[in-house]
Order: sequence, then C-alpha cells, then structure tokens
Amino acid sequence: MREDLPAPIGRDKKEPPMNANELREKALSMLLPLIRYAGEMTLSPKDTTPGDSRFCSHFNGHPYFNPGKQWPMAPSGKPYDFIFQVVNDGTIGLPQKYAVFQFFYDWHSDPWDTNTEGWLVKTYRDFDPTSDIMIESPLTKDADRKYCDIAFHSIRMLPDWDSIESYSPKVMDICERISEYNPREVYNQLMKELKITTDVESCCGGYPQWIQGDNIGEQKMLFQIGSEKQAGIYWGDAGRVYLFSSVKKSKKGKKTVFHFVMQCH
Repeated sequence: MREDLPAPIGRDKKEPPMNANELREKALSMLLPLIRYAGEMTLSPKDTTPGDSRFCSHFNGHPYFNPGKQWPMAPSGKPYDFIFQVVNDGTIGLPQKYAVFQFFYDWHSDPWDTNTEGWLVKTYRDFDPTSDIMIESPLTKDADRKYCDIAFHSIRMLPDWDSIESYSPKVMDICERISEYNPREVYNQLMKELKITTDVESCCGGYPQWIQGDNIGEQKMLFQIGSEKQAGIYWGDAGRVYLFSSVKKSKKGKKTVFHFVMQCH
C-alpha cells in the first residue's frame, strides 16, 4: 500500500506526493554529485625519528626547509611547535601548488580560530628531495610526542548532518519529511547506502566532521587533524583542528588565505 507523505507548509502544491522510498531515491540522486574523495590518514609510530623524515609525510619529525629559511617564531616570541607535514605525491587530493604542506602551532598562545595568533601554515611550491638542509627544533622534546609516518587511503565523504543544509537544503528537507523526529538517522542511512566513510579523525580533503557544529560554511577543507594518540597530539578534550583555504581578491591580484578552526568535546 502506498503511503504518501504530506508536503510541509510552504511547499509547491503542484509537486506530486511522494512516498518514503521515492523520497529516499530522490535524496540519493541529489547526494551523488556532492561526494568528495579524501585521503584518510593512517599513522605508523616509530621509536626514533628517521634522518630523512623531512622528505616524507609525518608527524613530529623534521620539517622540510628550502635554502635561506629559519625555524618559524610565533608572535608570543616562542618557537612554533611543528605538528605535521605532507609531501604531495599528487594522489591525495591536495592542490598541486602545494608540493609540501606544513602546520605549526604555539601551545603557549593556544589559539582556537583564524583570528587568534599562534598557528601557522607553511607551504612550498618547489621540493628538492636531495636537499641536505635540516633544521632542528629549538624546543625541548616532549616525551609524550612520538614520530609517526603518515599513509593515505582513499575514502568517500559527504557533509555531516550539521553541514548538509549549507550544501543541499533540499536533502535536509527530504530527511525531515521522511522522519520528523529523527531526520539525522535517515541521513546516516543514506550515507551508509552510498558507502560514505564517517567518524574520520584525520584526513586530507573531503568534508569536516564537526564536533560542535558547522561554523565555516562552504569553504574548501584542506585538512582535518584529530587528537592522535599515537603521535601524542591532543587538541583540548579529544578535539580536532580544521584547516581551510579561500581566495582573497584585491587590487594586487588574488591571494590564498588559510583558515583555522579548533573544536573540542
């Protein structure tokens, strides 16, 4: 027996009524174009830091430097702490203009968002794997921190429930029509049907898996970095760091601007 669902107030009355299965199929077709492939990180800890760590993707090792560069200093006057770097091999979805992508953080300032000083993104367009330049961190090594290699494997991602309205209000509306009291579960089932990976801690690209809800909209996410126990890195109470980029236009031309958000439980 067909069970038609009533149209919400304000819906176009010319739209023919649809049952739950038809609504699900419609939502699935609308979600397909939104799927993004991302590189989920897998960390492999090592007891010692390899001498060539500056040439690979890793946490807590030696960052890559071009000639003439020095260890970056934070506005607090303290040296930045090196968190991770990714060497772009062209397979993980990172824009090709970033041959090397690095993230530094100042634990003394403990910033939470873009407008707070104490975080730094460094990128290199050119990468020389034969360079003999290695700069040691001026910070005393934290015994809880451990070197970890980073490997990537491809996953499929969609915006989480807290973000889907920014990308497709109609999908959210359909989920609410199917289940007025638990639309989130409807959406979770749709993602399951599409083989979407959820509960991602650290990845390159894709969509942010928010802890405290969407607060940045449709900007392109470059990295999500979770609290990685193996590396000894914790963002507050099991939090995550999100790094985004956007293009700022001015009379001098276009400039890439990075954005930073931290969220905790």
